[in-house]
Amino acid sequence: MRERRMSTFEHEARFPIINHVLVVSRLDGSAKFRRVDDSWQTDTYYSPKHRDFLAEDPVSEWLRIRIDGESSSICHKNWGKVKGISCEELETGVADPHTMDKILAALDVYPLIQVKKHRQTWLSDSVAVSIDWVEGLGFFIEIEKKMDTRDDRVARAGFDAILADLGAEVLEEDYRGYPMMLIERMRQAQEG
Repeated sequence: MRERRMSTFEHEARFPIINHVLVVSRLDGSAKFRRVDDSWQTDTYYSPKHRDFLAEDPVSEWLRIRIDGESSSICHKNWGKVKGISCEELETGVADPHTMDKILAALDVYPLIQVKKHRQTWLSDSVAVSIDWVEGLGFFIEIEKKMDTRDDRVARAGFDAILADLGAEVLEEDYRGYPMMLIERMRQAQEG
């Protein structure tokens, strides 16, 4: 198994996208971007019983196990008290995600929700652009940059330009993340 370890600040912006087919075509035809991933991912999000991640609004941290084809990883993201598009991310590979799930259960860390998505990703320098189809939510464009700084202004500088260059027609940015969007959709379905 290839070991992936990362501790850095991740800056990302995510938008529901209207014209994903056109944007995929432009990314594939771009000399600037190269496709690096086209996969189905299953992300299971967790929360410790002693510290409910859903108690804060907006949620300030997530713990997830991702299964992506033959590989899997565990990741903790923490936005802390700083609201914005950046968070500290700790991620490492996991040889057996099902055993990791049992370890988390033994520590009173329980699953909240599972997010299933098809992700296509392109890279250009240190920026990743992904088009996601999320089961139950639809299509999104995500722009991500990993940096050694938490300064959102530095990371955000190029995000709007990328959207404009790609001709992406997007709706309002959503800071909640896929797990919270799905949890809120489930709550609305139960109430209505």
